[in-house]
Amino acid sequence: MLAEENNRYHGVVERYIYQQFRKRQRRILRLDELLAKATVDRFDLNAFLAEFVWERGIRRSIDKAYEIVVYALFNTLVKHLGVKVTLTANPAKIELLREFEDFTSLVLGIDSQSPTISLNARLYRAGVTNVADRGLDIWANFGPIVQVKHLTLTEELAEDICEEVAADWIVIVCKDAERETIERVCQQLGQRVRGIITQTDLAHWYDQALRGEFAAHLGSDLLTNLRQEFRNEFPYSTTLEAFYKEREYDRVPRSPSPFWCED
Repeated sequence: MLAEENNRYHGVVERYIYQQFRKRQRRILRLDELLAKATVDRFDLNAFLAEFVWERGIRRSIDKAYEIVVYALFNTLVKHLGVKVTLTANPAKIELLREFEDFTSLVLGIDSQSPTISLNARLYRAGVTNVADRGLDIWANFGPIVQVKHLTLTEELAEDICEEVAADWIVIVCKDAERETIERVCQQLGQRVRGIITQTDLAHWYDQALRGEFAAHLGSDLLTNLRQEFRNEFPYSTTLEAFYKEREYDRVPRSPSPFWCED
């Protein structure tokens, strides 16, 4: 029935679907515009994150918003610090290395002639995951993984995260955490949890990067990374209007269909 209505009125049902999608995502489009205009002297991290809780339609994207701001900051700092990661085989194991160097050259990047390599420290986002997923969000080639959650941290949530993530070095980023809870979690879970970062920490570091002593080196790069990660996460923020016009939904003529509505 919908297909018949759509064909009868030149794609009016398809147009309606994308009109409703556009309405729900209007704040995302506005955030993209705000980021495009953001400057190092005026960007406010807390205000940016607050946008995701003001409208019900995008509240479920708050986890991704946290991932974006965390990754943009961490990646910028690691790059500007010029950190190197060195991988080297035990000299006493050179014969074993020679025996399996077809494996080590492919997997580790070393062989018996070059048993040591040095790499730039890098952070990577794990990509889009289910909202309820407690798997890793950001991982590094130098050890730690980073779990990003907008929820208030509880002992139960921290325990679930640590049980489900196979890593020896875990950093948890969350919206809020009481000092006593942090201390209890770290004591109970041992050395696997290296630290817990709150939104207050993130806001402080953003302020330092954008307006602190090294702002001239960090500020512009940080905002560029933030914009890029936002557009990677919400690609329709820059492609929806072009797609809408490409499909000529803006040219569907007025009709008596109940699905017709003005743009």
